[in-house]
Amino acid sequence: MNSVYYNIKSLAYGTKNILLRYINGTLLKPRWLWFEVTDRCNSRCLHCNIWSKKPKKDILAPVEIKKLLSEPLFNDIEWILNAGGEPALRDDLEEVILSQHEAVPKAKIMISTNGLLPERIVSVVKSAIINKINIYVGTSIEAIGKEHDSIRGIAGNFEKVDRLLREPVVIRDTYKNGFPSFGFTLIDRTLPHLEAVKLYLENWEWIS
Repeated sequence: MNSVYYNIKSLAYGTKNILLRYINGTLLKPRWLWFEVTDRCNSRCLHCNIWSKKPKKDILAPVEIKKLLSEPLFNDIEWILNAGGEPALRDDLEEVILSQHEAVPKAKIMISTNGLLPERIVSVVKSAIINKINIYVGTSIEAIGKEHDSIRGIAGNFEKVDRLLREPVVIRDTYKNGFPSFGFTLIDRTLPHLEAVKLYLENWEWIS
């Protein structure tokens, strides 16, 4: 029901935007931006096949991203979600995030990661904090232990996700930045594990 509501709402806003643009030149501006920083991926998830495709070579460089987001259309952006693929595979992810911040300095910036490169993500978060960027880390937990690994297609994934979620808690408590969050991909295979994932997170003392 909610998905139907939001789809209708999105359609209404889209239609309104087109009408306003043609009637008086007014343009409704986006507040949230989903940004695919790369289509390269080191997971083998059951619910996604992006990893099986040949990655694009002509991705936007940080200077191009800054120029794009500096357009008036993006002035009201509140959130930028950096996704993929796997963002941590970009060697210049620090520069990508800095370019976004310079273009839209008030926006909160999130990295959506599979958690396979926790040290890399933590390094990027610390770089963002040094540059006074509001940075967030989001990852997904589909099950506990080896079942999560099976769904994600990579052995040891759950252990790394666990480490990744805990490290930003320390960063958050130290710098009041780098906030962690999580998601859950709902498919037939993951549904039986929903309660176990919920219990796993509730037993943490990280939500304060």
